[in-house]
Amino acid sequence: MKSPVAFLILVGVGVVILLNRLPHRTDWRPLAPAVAAAAILLVTMPVVIHLGVRHILAVYPLLSIAAGFGAVSLWHNAAHPRWARAATILLLGWMIATSVRAHPDYLPYFNELPGGHPERILVDSDLDWGQDLWRLGEALRSRKVDKLTLSYLGTADPSRHGLPPFIELAPFKPTTGWIAISMTNLKWVSPRHGGMYLWLEAYKPVAVAGRSIWLYHIPETPSDASGKTQPVISVSH
Repeated sequence: MKSPVAFLILVGVGVVILLNRLPHRTDWRPLAPAVAAAAILLVTMPVVIHLGVRHILAVYPLLSIAAGFGAVSLWHNAAHPRWARAATILLLGWMIATSVRAHPDYLPYFNELPGGHPERILVDSDLDWGQDLWRLGEALRSRKVDKLTLSYLGTADPSRHGLPPFIELAPFKPTTGWIAISMTNLKWVSPRHGGMYLWLEAYKPVAVAGRSIWLYHIPETPSDASGKTQPVISVSH
């Protein structure tokens, strides 16, 4: 889900053609990049530290060789030249459009498979690595927010990024007012204590700063589904 679908299709095409040619040729070297990429994936799959696709970036140059071979082979397909060339142009155009659409948010890029909610699949460094703090400041200034409750994931100092006066969002304690929270913090669930901020998912965010920080405004007496108002109740862990 962190790789363009068109790229994965071209990789598949390249690998399938190479495998089909292998029994008829003694030279195995054209298949070496795909085999090396598969070897990297196999040795990293059992690793229990899941900190993002960045830990296997070495597979992409190797897979790109297979994808390039797939594109060239598809373009020169003799059996169905018109359809093959149209498919090649479509896939390459799709990849270009993907890069243009992702700019400048390359780190939180996801392909089309998760739909509009990649945070349901992965967070952490695949989506949220503290990169949108400046955008949060811009979103708050545009809404003239004068105080904030914040739960931020990142190493930057929030006080130096144009935020209004803020306090830290306490775990397991619903509160009111303007709240900004990094998606990783929102989705993180402790095996011992459960989700510290999952109560926020009962509300709809008013904005998303960049791709990784959700901004909420919780009124003092929020309405329930029936339209009645009810006080915010603190939850103890």
